[in-house]
Amino acid sequence: SNKIKQWILFSIIFLVSFLNIYLGSTTISFNTITPPPTITIVVQLGGEMGNHLSRIAFGYALKWILRDDYHIPSSRIILRHQDNSKWSKTQQSMQRCFPNLRKLDFSKGNTNEFDQRWKQQEGLLGKNNSASLLHYPQGTFCDDAHCIHSHMKELLAVLRRTNKSSWTMPKNATITLPFIFAGQCPQAIGYINDRYNERFRALFQLDPSCCSTATSSQDDDLVLHVRSFQHEMPKQGKRLHYQELSPTQLATQISSLYNEKNNDEFKNQSVAVVGRFDDFVQPYVDALRQEGFTKARLVPSSLMDGEETFCFLQENPSETMGVSISTFALWAAYLGKARTARLYSIHTEKTKGMQNIHGKDWQPLYSYNFTKQRLKEKIKWEFY
Repeated sequence: SNKIKQWILFSIIFLVSFLNIYLGSTTISFNTITPPPTITIVVQLGGEMGNHLSRIAFGYALKWILRDDYHIPSSRIILRHQDNSKWSKTQQSMQRCFPNLRKLDFSKGNTNEFDQRWKQQEGLLGKNNSASLLHYPQGTFCDDAHCIHSHMKELLAVLRRTNKSSWTMPKNATITLPFIFAGQCPQAIGYINDRYNERFRALFQLDPSCCSTATSSQDDDLVLHVRSFQHEMPKQGKRLHYQELSPTQLATQISSLYNEKNNDEFKNQSVAVVGRFDDFVQPYVDALRQEGFTKARLVPSSLMDGEETFCFLQENPSETMGVSISTFALWAAYLGKARTARLYSIHTEKTKGMQNIHGKDWQPLYSYNFTKQRLKEKIKWEFY
C-alpha cells in the first residue's frame, strides 16, 4: 500500500514535469530552494575603456563570488550598453583588443525580451524590491568583503521574499530570471583584484594588434599618464573633484621620488609622458626637463590611439604613474607588467582633517590594503 502511494506520487510529479516541458515553460520555485539556483547578472555599461573594464570586471567578480561563496555555479552575464554615441566605438575597441570579450553580446540587455523580463520580475517581486536588485546604488561606498557580502545576502533575501511560488519563462527564453544589476562601484576594484587579479589578467589579455608599432615603452624608466580632466571636462571635473597635480607640482614630486632612490643617476632616467591631448600634456614634459629629466619625452597622440596608449602603459616593465581616480590608469596598473605602479590622489584643503564614512582617515581614492604580496609590492598609493 505504501509502495502504491509512493508510485502514485511519483507519477503525478512526473506528469506535472512533462506537461511543463510540453507546454513550453520552465518553472523554478524559489520558496523551496535556498539560495536561488541561477542568477543573471546584468552589467550596465558606461563611459569608455577604463569604465567598461571596471563594470565588466565587477560583473564577473559577482559571478565568481556567487559560485565560490554561495554555491550558485551557473550565473550568467549579459551586457546593457549606454544610450549615447560613445558606446558603439567603445564596444568595438573592447572586442577588438580583448579577445575574451568577443563572445559577449554588448546589446543583450537592450532588447524587447529584456524589457519584458524586467516587467515580469517587477510583477513577481514588486517594483521596489525589483529596483533594489542593483548591487551598488548610486552613492554607495563599499570597498571591503564585509560590505560586499552584506549586499549579496540582502539580494538573495529579496529573491526569496517573492509572494509568488514560482518563476515561469517561455521555453525559448534567452534571458532568464531572476537578474541583478551590476552597477559601477570603483571603490570595490581593490577588493576584487586582491581576490581575483590573476583571473582578470587572463580575462583582459590584450590582443597584440592593439599595441602601437610606432613606439614602445620597453626602455623607459617611467611612463607617466596624464588624464587631462581639467581640459576634457572642466566644469564636471571640478564639481566631481577630478583633480590632477599641475605640471610643476608633479615634476617636483617625481624629482623627489627619484632623488630618494638614486641621487646621482636620477637625471638620466627616461620618462615617457602619454595622454589624450598633446597641448595639455606637453607642459608636463617641459616641467620634468626643468627638474633635470633631460630624457623626458612626449609620446604624441598621433602615434597612439586610446587602445595603444593602454598597451603602452601595460607593457612597460619598470614603473608607471597616474592619478588614481582615472580607471584607465587604474586598470593599466592592475593588468600591466610594471614592477611598480604609482597611483596618486590630491590631499586638498577640503579633505584635510576629514574622515570617510567608515570613520577612517581619508586615503587615496580607490586605494586598498592588499593581502596578496605581489599587489602589495607593486601598487603604491600616494597622497600629494
